[in-house]
Amino acid sequence: MASTTAQRIQEQSVGRIEHFTMWIALFTLTAGLPWEWTIVFTRGDLTQGSPLVALIFIALAGALALQMNGRWRGLIQVASREPLLLFLLGWVVLSFIWSVDPLLTIRRSVALIVTSYIGLHLALRFTHFEILRLAASVLSTVAALNLFWILFLPQFSGPINAVAADPRLTGIFTNPNPLGRVMALTFFTTLAAFRLDRRRRPLYVGTIVISLIVLGLSQSRTALVTAIVTGLMLVILLVFRSRKTLFGAVAVSMAAIGVGTIFLAISNLRTITSTLGRDVTFSGRVPLCDVLIGEIAQRPIQGGGYSAFWNGWGTPAQEVWNQFRWLPPHGHNRFIDVALDLGIVGLI
Repeated sequence: MASTTAQRIQEQSVGRIEHFTMWIALFTLTAGLPWEWTIVFTRGDLTQGSPLVALIFIALAGALALQMNGRWRGLIQVASREPLLLFLLGWVVLSFIWSVDPLLTIRRSVALIVTSYIGLHLALRFTHFEILRLAASVLSTVAALNLFWILFLPQFSGPINAVAADPRLTGIFTNPNPLGRVMALTFFTTLAAFRLDRRRRPLYVGTIVISLIVLGLSQSRTALVTAIVTGLMLVILLVFRSRKTLFGAVAVSMAAIGVGTIFLAISNLRTITSTLGRDVTFSGRVPLCDVLIGEIAQRPIQGGGYSAFWNGWGTPAQEVWNQFRWLPPHGHNRFIDVALDLGIVGLI
């Protein structure tokens, strides 16, 4: 029934205003706002956000909401088919009650609700092909913008460490890791669009080349490894998806390869981390995880409130920064960060 309702919501074609508004929303969520592109990253200096940014996103969501044209009952009906998602959003909102920084939690909760609505609107009003084309267009623009930033505005794109020599580049972002993640996403998205959208293939070819160049310039090792592994998995998928009779053999083989890879990685951890330019603690991430697990144990059920842990000096993050001079801006582990904010309930 929910799928039928979604189809009815998609019956009327998306207008130019709605398409443009969604493009701006996706671009802003991916690249941030223009005045953020010249921010020089300093460890421990966390951006709290401004009311203007919140107003911009609320305005974008409001502009999209006006395009629903009375189809709210269908939207609510489809959204109600995701009770776990609604429960999570509700838990996030309620977390201001026990948050160590209630006002910040309220602001970030509003931001999460707004972006969730934008995602729901995208899923309901746009077809799969339109979503792919829209995402490819946004990411192509972001890739070109990052290359321009690196070539012509190098003072705002790295190095990120002013004390020690650091060749990594950040583009319009404040850290090479987000740049690497977005470029890896750009590569795979435009690769899929290249196969399905023949009219824009020259654009996608250029974006694929640019995304690989910028991904390499970012020197984000995590993004590089993830991109390589994802690429190998896609090759396997494309080879065997049409041969369903081989599914069992492939599944067993992949499981065996996975177990073997884990065994080899553990046995040669020092060599692998040295090759990636890391140490066996992954640049301090392993001991950081140990400390953060202890922090989770202090508020195991409900956590410290959504987005309230990593909030600069004078917050729970200070206890962690007193032990780690490199001032980690987050837990470098999404599961741990969710547990810090929302406890075991939110993590599950």
